[in-house]
Amino acid sequence: MEKIKKNGLDSTSEFTYNQSDVDRIVANAVSQAIKQYEGQRSHLDNCIRGNEISMPLSEGDNDMYHRQKLTINGVSQWRSFGSMQELVDMVAAAVRADCEQKSSTVLFGDYMLDWYHKYKERTLSPDTREGYVSIMKKRILPAIGKTPVSDITVADVQLIMDGLKSASYAKQTKSIINLVMDAAISDELYFHPNPTKDRRIVMPTTRKARQPVVGDDLSTILEFLPRMPIEYSRILVMLIMTGCRRGEALGARWEDIDWESKTIHLQRVVRFRHNRPEVSEKMKSRAANRTVSLWDNFIPFLGQPMDTGYIIHSNGEPLTETQYRHRWNAIIRLLKEVGLEERFTAHQLRHTYATIAANSGNVPPKVLQGMLGHANFQTTMNIYAGLDNDRVRESSQRLSNEYAKLSKESCSEIAVNKSSKSAAPSGI
Repeated sequence: MEKIKKNGLDSTSEFTYNQSDVDRIVANAVSQAIKQYEGQRSHLDNCIRGNEISMPLSEGDNDMYHRQKLTINGVSQWRSFGSMQELVDMVAAAVRADCEQKSSTVLFGDYMLDWYHKYKERTLSPDTREGYVSIMKKRILPAIGKTPVSDITVADVQLIMDGLKSASYAKQTKSIINLVMDAAISDELYFHPNPTKDRRIVMPTTRKARQPVVGDDLSTILEFLPRMPIEYSRILVMLIMTGCRRGEALGARWEDIDWESKTIHLQRVVRFRHNRPEVSEKMKSRAANRTVSLWDNFIPFLGQPMDTGYIIHSNGEPLTETQYRHRWNAIIRLLKEVGLEERFTAHQLRHTYATIAANSGNVPPKVLQGMLGHANFQTTMNIYAGLDNDRVRESSQRLSNEYAKLSKESCSEIAVNKSSKSAAPSGI
């Protein structure tokens, strides 16, 4: 316990605060007020130790009042008091009232956004930033955005967690609330333990895993690939052949390809902001800037090579988010017409590439980490840990069989025919 002992003005009684979060603020304010008082009365002695404020008051005339200019809550004002106890009570009451008023008027949503823009946004990569904004907008603001910071409870956090099915998404959401509440405690807007750290909170246990596209669905994609319009096959081929992320595929340019070594340098990414594409050379991580091999039998499905320009484009420009979604939905629709059983995402094709490579037994984990552009080696090792060996081995064999069927000559002929006859409308 912290004790501040003073020779007071009129008695030997003792004043005590227990050291809670608010009391700590009050203790500091009282200490400052006493120091101001001491400045004019050098005979008073100050000693700080322990966790309580102890104020012995000196003997004297109880009716004697002192008028002193004090700074309370940042405002200088003249105050009258007849004893050291009165001084302590007066300062403590004013500071407590200010703390309560301050915390009750700040809404969690306003405070969270202010914290994000001032302190957090600049530290995040563009992809992580996008995830933060999505979670705050879709999950946190609708739930507690209009609740005063001082009123946030463990029950509020639990209610948000109960509305989430994915364990990883819940963990990210809780992490953001935790950081905001820590900041609120530092800013003296919240005077209780951080509610996100309460052990009573029950987190979702279901982890929504991104399954690779395997079995009959993978065969359907490969078998139908030669009959797809070039605008569609380019997207699939870039994802299947390189294992790249969606944004990396959309940011790839013809001049990134080294035709002699049959490799492509993935060095830029397209991100969507209010539907518009934003091209950036700031990748998800330093490891994401990498060079990967192109497969001979799949190169023709990219169509007629160009000297420059985006490989996947609309009238020479990167796709907007709407254009990308139109093309992706058209791909899924065409594949469903020929037997696709389950809809899949671009990231699932990346996972297909990674899983089959890992299962082949020919790709060491560190090599695969470089191929996928993982900054964290554990991310790569999680792929190995989650292998469904029998099913993936079967898919790997099917993939090898399909490669064998797609001779370079026949693929070139198909690609030429597609580029002249089957091109999708340029605006889609």
